[in-house]
Amino acid sequence: MATAIGPVAELSPARSPALLVPSEPPRPVGEGEESADAGGLSPAKLLHAVRRRWLIAIPLALAMAVAVFYGAESQLTPVYTARTMLHVSNAQPTLLYADLGGRTDHANYQRTQIATVKSRLVRQTVVRDLASLELATLRANPDPVAWLEKEIQADYTVAPEILRISLKGTNPDELLLVLNAIREAYMREILNKDHNERVARLGQLKELAAKHDTNVKLLRQKMAIKAEGLGARDVAALRVKYEQLTAQIHGLQTELLFYQAAIQRSEITTSSPDDPPADPTTVETALEPVFLNDLVADRIRKNIARIETRIVGLRSLKGYENDEEYKQLVMELAREQSALAKRREVLRGLVVDQVKATAKYRQTLETEALRRIAAGAKQYLPLLDAEIKRREGTAKELAGGIADLELLRSEMTQQEEQLRLVNSKIQALDVELQAPPRARVIEEAVIVETPRWDRPVKYAGAPAFGAFFVVLLFIAWLDVRRGRVDGTADIAAARIRVIGAVPTVQARVLPVFNPPEQAGARREYLRLTDAIDMARAVIAPVLMAEPGYTLVVASAAEGEGKTVLSGHLAVRFARSGRRTLLIDTDIRRPQIHRLFGLRRGPGFGELISGQATLAEVATPGPVPGLDVISAGNCDAWTVAELLDQRFPDVIQAVKLEYDVVIIDTAPLLTAPESLAFSRAGDGVVLSVMRDVSRLPGVLASYERLLSVNACVLGAIVTGDAPAQYASY
Repeated sequence: MATAIGPVAELSPARSPALLVPSEPPRPVGEGEESADAGGLSPAKLLHAVRRRWLIAIPLALAMAVAVFYGAESQLTPVYTARTMLHVSNAQPTLLYADLGGRTDHANYQRTQIATVKSRLVRQTVVRDLASLELATLRANPDPVAWLEKEIQADYTVAPEILRISLKGTNPDELLLVLNAIREAYMREILNKDHNERVARLGQLKELAAKHDTNVKLLRQKMAIKAEGLGARDVAALRVKYEQLTAQIHGLQTELLFYQAAIQRSEITTSSPDDPPADPTTVETALEPVFLNDLVADRIRKNIARIETRIVGLRSLKGYENDEEYKQLVMELAREQSALAKRREVLRGLVVDQVKATAKYRQTLETEALRRIAAGAKQYLPLLDAEIKRREGTAKELAGGIADLELLRSEMTQQEEQLRLVNSKIQALDVELQAPPRARVIEEAVIVETPRWDRPVKYAGAPAFGAFFVVLLFIAWLDVRRGRVDGTADIAAARIRVIGAVPTVQARVLPVFNPPEQAGARREYLRLTDAIDMARAVIAPVLMAEPGYTLVVASAAEGEGKTVLSGHLAVRFARSGRRTLLIDTDIRRPQIHRLFGLRRGPGFGELISGQATLAEVATPGPVPGLDVISAGNCDAWTVAELLDQRFPDVIQAVKLEYDVVIIDTAPLLTAPESLAFSRAGDGVVLSVMRDVSRLPGVLASYERLLSVNACVLGAIVTGDAPAQYASY
């Protein structure tokens, strides 16, 4: 047994009740007050409180730990690092013409490229190219362009011409897409700018060459027309003809021959009624501005550009060849290109018609001119003077034509020189455009840094474990603050004598008063009876000093085991050879008759009210020598009113018949009549149940018993028998 009172002589009835009160009374505690017990707050008490409240504490602690773990884990989102590398040549690569690349300071060029990788042009291009994909990485930021400026990292730490571009994020798949888009936008918009400028310059030079070529052709055509108009193929022929004409001025034959030749030319020209064919060069020259300014063709070209842009965006995706949208765009691009070609042919037909009409008009003018010349020649043919003047005029005309042709030839020579210069530039650019690109990808975008998952688990697990133990300790602290009795040590620390300690047994053993047949239940029953006998042995010397001893068993509140304790004490006293009477005075909630399987009435209520005699209400108990008086069926308030008048006589009567009278009372803190029973009894035993009774209530009950001068023998604690004595 745990703690017992001192020498048995202290419980002797020969001593006054005042001597049974401890020399240092416990601290008064108000009813219902929540306070730490007399033993104070200690790790052992907290552990015991956790064991007592594990059914509530463990689920709450686990729930809090899980919530804290997921909350901490959500703040430890893994961050991945993606990287791609480019080989960027410091100088523009060339094949034949080294001066085209120019010279660049290496350090400045590196700083420039690092700045241009993060330039707003590149970032806006990336956001525009990836807009159709609706990536969560970009949608999570209100300003993706500004977010890219902060996250994009570029350096030349690997090698002087190796540009490393890296990006960090939480989604590895989308991170690779964004990094690839950054690299492609940088190469397209910034790094290949020189190449693009060369391509544009080549186009301009080709346009200029075509213009010079057209001018040369037009000048040649004008010279041919001019020479043909003067009756020769070129200037040299005209010079010969002019010399012949001046030599033949003096001869009519020469003039006649010239006149006949003029007439013949006129006849030949007017005898060709067929329309002149359209010149292909003229048609192509006239077709280009018409095709460029045509609204239908411009709309088709815009559609082609839009489709090509979408195709380029899809090609950055893995497996784009099997993408349905990509296939549809390719087919749509082919249809638009075919439509553009058809539109060009339609415009070509219109231009051919216009060129033919112009040529026919010119031919008509020339024919009319020759007809007029022939008519004039025929009119003045008979006259020699007229013939001489005509020939002189013709010679003069030939001289002017020769001068004009010289001017045209000089202009054509200049145009041809410019054409040769432009063609040489075109040839140089054509060659250099075949040079290798300035930058090439040497490492595709890959994830190079994967977060360590053990660190997030550790960082999230530590707060979770902490939260788990904090909740356990908090619930334990709250339970300790409620002042529940942890065992005999708490009662002893509160300076209340401990008479005995009853072990915790199976619930089916509590209403058993004879040894069960089953071995396990029998062992439990024997443990229980041994503990009760130990308490009885402590009380026995007091009972032996006075026959008809009245022992009151009380508790602070309900559910603290006083009824079961009363029953087993009565049984053990009866088995020890004493005539024992057990009275159930708890009229409000009687339990004794249920414990022994007896009828409820008539009982104590009828005995107090005079409705029945002692012999009528006393019922034999489960063991020889034990009688039981149940609570009866009377009203509790009626019994309370008659208590002061009738109870002393009842007690006096039962003392004459029995050696020991055990009174089971109602809880002291809720039933005022219990104090009257305690005051009238010879001794009072407090029933305390471990993990159920609250120390403030026990102390308050103890104070009330002392206040009415009750003789408190001590307390019996249920559920706290020492384990080392359990299997003796």
